[in-house]
Amino acid sequence: MIELRAMTDVEFEAFLRDGEEGFAQQRSRNFGTSLEYERAQAERQYAELLPTGADTKDYHFWTITQTGAPVGFLWVRVDEAARHAFLFEIAVHPDHRGRGYSGRALDLLEEDLKRMVFPAWVSTCLPTTTSRSACTRNTVTLRPTSTCGRTSDRGFERQVYLLANPRCCDLDPM
Repeated sequence: MIELRAMTDVEFEAFLRDGEEGFAQQRSRNFGTSLEYERAQAERQYAELLPTGADTKDYHFWTITQTGAPVGFLWVRVDEAARHAFLFEIAVHPDHRGRGYSGRALDLLEEDLKRMVFPAWVSTCLPTTTSRSACTRNTVTLRPTSTCGRTSDRGFERQVYLLANPRCCDLDPM
């Protein structure tokens, strides 16, 4: 059974360390800069984004588990005032891919976010690999904003999603 639970402090520290290193390596390759320079940049950017680590306001970190064993993670920013959430990262370890874990984790995330941010909105859209319009009455749309078909430095394949309130339709929640 797939479940989401808050990351432990140990998991968060590993997540942060691996994230900074992967970000630095990717930028170093992409921009032809030194790895040392990009490590400093990554550390600075993560510190600015998450000044109080896992306790940073509006940021949530979940571990995806299969019968209690960690198989991946989710990193989300929830802006309750604007009524939207941005999924920075979802990752499932390569050994656990192809079993529907990320899809189920996104379903669970969507349920949690609806309770947190969109209690009166009804979701009718499923994650897809192409953008969807967020302008459908009474929907919360979970849609990719970018994808990466290659395996990242963490050994995970990444896909970033936006859970969007269809504000462009000027609708009020039911």
